[in-house]
Amino acid sequence: MKKKFLVIVAVLSAILVSAWSVPDYYNYVNDFINVIAPAEEAELNSLAQKVEQEKGVQIAIVTVNVSQDITPKEMATELFNKWGVGSKGKDNGLVLLLALDPDGTKGGNEIQIEVGYGLEGILPDAKVGRIIDDYMISDLSGKEYGKAFISGVKALSSVIYQDPSMAPESKSNSFMDEIGPEIIVFFVIALIVIVSGSAAGSFYTRPKCPKCGTRMKLENEQIVERATYSHAGSGIRYFYCPKCGNRGSKSYIIPKKTYVPPVIISGGGRKGGGFGGGFGGFGGGSSGGGGAGRKF
Repeated sequence: MKKKFLVIVAVLSAILVSAWSVPDYYNYVNDFINVIAPAEEAELNSLAQKVEQEKGVQIAIVTVNVSQDITPKEMATELFNKWGVGSKGKDNGLVLLLALDPDGTKGGNEIQIEVGYGLEGILPDAKVGRIIDDYMISDLSGKEYGKAFISGVKALSSVIYQDPSMAPESKSNSFMDEIGPEIIVFFVIALIVIVSGSAAGSFYTRPKCPKCGTRMKLENEQIVERATYSHAGSGIRYFYCPKCGNRGSKSYIIPKKTYVPPVIISGGGRKGGGFGGGFGGFGGGSSGGGGAGRKF
């Protein structure tokens, strides 16, 4: 009895370990098996960003290995819903999933395009299938995976742009969107550094005249030693009394210069490839169950 129990536990453990789980996304392009060249990945990210900014449609490009636990179609649907591709309520997302079978033992290679419910009107299953056949399958068969994705995304985008119902997304806060939060943070930090760094040098209290007590005015200022990044500097201010004409001077310290590191704006993408910022995650959309797939 104990032996049977251990066998059952071992079998269940093996099933749990081998079960496919949805990975986390990191950009529009999620090349989990590294079959897309960096330059092609950068172009795909740029294309997807443009479509999202101009039409509000989100596109996810995914590469995975075939699994015995789940079909590529099921993978595409699970990824779509867990990642939330598209806008919540609009469900205007697309997932292009490439599942490769390196050793040819799990059913072969397959491409799947999953369509959000909000796009099924302009991208019905038959049209999506024709796009795969006309623009992708040849390059996929030739192992030109990045090229196939680029052609497919361009073809899908063309349909989106040509349809009059796909109005451009409104941008009520276009200026803030354009400069981005990183630039705002940079200027805030720079302003704080400038103000704090010059507090001892530029902001000062005018002394009172030792003879009559009137607040003196600045007549001249001399930098004795300029501040550097390694040491502080010094200067002298010359004052005069507007009431009695008395003159005096006061030395002061100029604080060391503070280095403000540049703000590097990057957009994710595990391989880099020149893609700049813009990807802020997916928006909570869900799959409509439509789309098409092909084995090759």
